[in-house]
Parts: sequence; structure tokens; C-alpha cells
Amino acid sequence: MLRNLRISGFRGLREFAMSGLGRVNLLVGTNNCGKTSVLEAIHALSAAGSAAPLWLAQVRRGELIDNANDRQVDVTHLIHGHRIAMGSSFRIAGDASTGQRALVVEFVARKMEPRAANGNGHDDEDDERDIGSPGVLLPPLSLRLHWTGVPEHKKVVLTISRQGGLSLGRVLSSDESTRSEQLGSLVLITTEGLPRNEIITMFESIVLTPSEDAVVRALQALEPSIERIASVGTHARQSTRDLRGGLAMMVAGQRIPIGSMGEGIWRLLGIALALVQARGGVLLVDEIDTGLHYSVLVDMWRLVFETARSLDVQVFATTHSRDCYEALAAVTEPGRTEISLQRIERGKAEAIAFTELEIRQAAERGLEVR
Repeated sequence: MLRNLRISGFRGLREFAMSGLGRVNLLVGTNNCGKTSVLEAIHALSAAGSAAPLWLAQVRRGELIDNANDRQVDVTHLIHGHRIAMGSSFRIAGDASTGQRALVVEFVARKMEPRAANGNGHDDEDDERDIGSPGVLLPPLSLRLHWTGVPEHKKVVLTISRQGGLSLGRVLSSDESTRSEQLGSLVLITTEGLPRNEIITMFESIVLTPSEDAVVRALQALEPSIERIASVGTHARQSTRDLRGGLAMMVAGQRIPIGSMGEGIWRLLGIALALVQARGGVLLVDEIDTGLHYSVLVDMWRLVFETARSLDVQVFATTHSRDCYEALAAVTEPGRTEISLQRIERGKAEAIAFTELEIRQAAERGLEVR
């Protein structure tokens, strides 16, 4: 588990640190303070040598360069200030129970070979064309990624275009892991939730196991009459475009499509399945309370904490909601160090860490910590 985190030069975070991290960590703060960027940094650091989280985050954010021949992620946005030159870099590091780990990403001079195919699948002459993005062309650069603290220290060098782009087709085809947000026991739930196909796959992997019963019990916190969940047939799954299709529930003896049950059920199902998938790893959830009524948030946090503890999962989540952190306070225990609240303030170099005792005291006194 990560005990602390240090970020330098990544996105909007010039210098940033978090300490006092526990089993379950809730990140709070105003809009645009950097909560999602911190989640993305943890995702990248925890990916054990895969760059997939960086590129997929850029796709979600729409940080793309399009042209007729190629679609590229605009890597300039990974750097604080959105400007790159030779030597520009960012660093993400942390101390974990297994030792120190770090990811350093740096722009370095590219070794030019006339008319040789570059890493984007084009020759260097093609690479220098204007692809519709205004501005001065960059000098020939490569992107060097260096991980330490993973099972094997790893370095990767990728050629970027003169507009600061990295071929999306190349990174997606070169590593199967980039086809999904999930990397084994490292799971990310965005504000949109898990994709339907991933939820179905996760559910089918736990059918007829004790984990299936645990997931059903989690959903009963929202709807006590739920008796069981089942995957519908492949044909029915393919015939619907419903974003919440593919699963059905037995509710008070009646078979009901899960899409009829409301957003809260779908969201909580995704969280419960993701916890099981992340066994021995890390779960990241952006806006964890999305779609959930305040009356079930205590049950949600109890599910998250108890499951994370039993399956050895470290959880990082964000919220804007006072109800959400006050619900978290209800599952804290003074003297324990497994839950932390981290207040992020825009422009501040370090998060304000709240212990379990301090979280409970803040909630009891009605203090504003968001």
C-alpha cells in the first residue's frame, strides 16, 4: 500500500504531496483543485510499468490531435503549464509497504535517421507536416518513461510528432493492456462508471463464488428485496444498446432488467465488483457517491472498507459531497489508521491529512473540510 505520494510537474500540479495514507482514502476539495489529476497520477504509478493509464486519461479528457492519417494524444498536456521542450519532465513517486516506487517521464532529443520510419509508423518527413494544430513545430523529441520499484526496472522511449503528439494507434496496438481501463488488480471507475461489458465480465467471473453473495448483499443495502443477479444470454446482450443492459435481477420473485433499477444500483454494483477485481491491488473511484442517495452512503462506505480490508485493496476516491465524507466518518474508529481524508487546495503543495479521529470530530462538529 502507498503510505505517501509526491508529484512534480504533472498536469496542474507543480509540486504536490500527500502523507498519512491508509487502506481507504477520500480526496476532497473544490472544483479544479486537482483531485482527478491525483487519481490519474496514482493510476500511472500503480500500473507496474504500463503507460496505458496516461494515454487513456488523455482520451477521456479529449486531449487529442487529429489528422487524416493518424490520431494522436497530445502529450503536452501531461506537463505542468502545457508547454514542452527538451528536458521537460514530470515525476510521480511514493513509499509503499513493498518499498519506494517512481515513474519519471522526460522529453529527450530524438536520434534522427533520415527517411527511417519513426515510432508513429511514419517517416520523419511525414512527421513534420502541419496536421491542423496551429503553432510552432517542436524540435524532434522522444518521450522517455522510466519506472523504478516495479518487479523489473523498466524504460520505454516513444517517438512523438513535431506537434507534441503520440500515435494513439501505436500505443493501443502495442500493448493489449491499453484496451481496458483495468490492469489486473488495478481498477479505475470514472465519473461515468464502469463500461457495461466490463461489469458483465467482472460479474461472470464471480458467479457461484462467495464473492457473488457479497455483491448481492451490497445491493440489498439499496434494495432489500433483491434476491439474486444473473447475466442474460449473449444474444439478448448484443441486441440491446442500453448502457445498463446485460444483467437481470430477481426482485421479490420477479425477473427485472438491471436497467430498470436506477442509477444507484448500477453504480453500487460497479463498486462492489471492482473491489473484488482489485483483490491485492488498488481501486480508484472518481466521485464515488455519484447516483447514490445520502441515506445509503454509510452502507456504501462500510462495504468499501470491510471488503478492502478482507481482500487487501487500497482505495482512493474523490467527492464534492459533504454527505459523503460525513458518512465516511460513521465507519471510522478513533485510534485506528486505516482511513484517511485528504483535503486538496488549489495551488497548495501538500494535502491536509485528517486521521480517523479527526474525520469523526469534524463531522460531529459540523466543520467544513471539502
